[in-house]
Amino acid sequence: MNSNESITVIDFGTSKIRLATFNKFLKKIYSQSAKISSINDDDENYFNLKEFIKKSEKNISQHINNLIILFDTKNLLTIDICYKKNLNDIYFIKKNYYEIENEVLKFIEKNYPDYKIIDVVRSSLTLDGIEIDEFPNKKKVKSLLVELKILCTNKKSHDDIINKFKSENLNVINLFFTSFLKSKYYSKQFEKDNILFFLDIGWEKSSLNIILNEKLLYCKNIPIGGNHITKDISKIFKIDLQSAENLKLSFFETNEEFSFNSKNSTSNFNLIREINSKQISIDTLKKVILARSEEIINLSFSDFELIKKIFKINTSKLILMGDGSKLFNQNHFHLENKFNFSKICYYDEIDDEICSLGAKYFLELKNKTIENPKKSGIFEKFFNLFNSS
Repeated sequence: MNSNESITVIDFGTSKIRLATFNKFLKKIYSQSAKISSINDDDENYFNLKEFIKKSEKNISQHINNLIILFDTKNLLTIDICYKKNLNDIYFIKKNYYEIENEVLKFIEKNYPDYKIIDVVRSSLTLDGIEIDEFPNKKKVKSLLVELKILCTNKKSHDDIINKFKSENLNVINLFFTSFLKSKYYSKQFEKDNILFFLDIGWEKSSLNIILNEKLLYCKNIPIGGNHITKDISKIFKIDLQSAENLKLSFFETNEEFSFNSKNSTSNFNLIREINSKQISIDTLKKVILARSEEIINLSFSDFELIKKIFKINTSKLILMGDGSKLFNQNHFHLENKFNFSKICYYDEIDDEICSLGAKYFLELKNKTIENPKKSGIFEKFFNLFNSS
């Protein structure tokens, strides 16, 4: 990057879009955010991407050519690869690892034609039985073991995002998963040697990422989010979606009480009046919200017992993220007994911070040198050998 180059990141959510532009030192130049669509399904989508970008260009006084897009998908596919090889005392350098990684990606692309690779995460690299974090400058190695997680989405989800920006003459240079990046970088703020469960509840999906020592152990997405709670309230009490959303956002329940958010007294007055006019039972409202909330938790943690056994988890912390998780900030009393988390906390995010993670990750990846092997086939030959045995 030269001194005049900047990095523009868009967090492209289902209900909200965030944009921030940074210089090469990750100092923010400009940021903005906006709602993407109305809560009512039958309302016309009023978000204008072109005008949103134009406003940004005007404020930074330059044309935005390239974008880094952060997003999450209901169609997450995680592929775990373990590659083991006897190397017979050859000199192992960083280039050798990236040759193997390239072969892994080619293998995945060939065997999963309906999916698009978004990220490849190295879980571990073991040389001669010793796990390492940094590549040796030059070392003779007898044996190699690499564990990788390949994070993918289906091609339609990928192409829909690319084409949306392409139609506005914008070039997307990288796509990253928002929840993964948040979990990866937020984990640095917690003590090491702790298993961290990051639950990100969004508008139409929820994401669970498990991190240990800043490494991804497990990830899972489910196609249920905060909007499903809103729809449940709307359907059961026969009120419009906006009123249902207001009810949901006003739900700050503890063990013994239900209260309304006091920040907007006029809105609360109208809401209380509506509750009275429609004879909405607070107890029933609690049950509706908690029933769907527990479904989100149960589906997200459906593999909890298996995960505990695999990773030998005794104690763990749950970190709640995303706007949908705000509902649990004071309502998590019923989770602790079930999953025995040593601590449950809510991570209060800001828009600029989320976008900055995309810029930071982009620069980290840019510093990697991945050379395409001329004739390789190390990984593919290994699989052919395995299949023929």
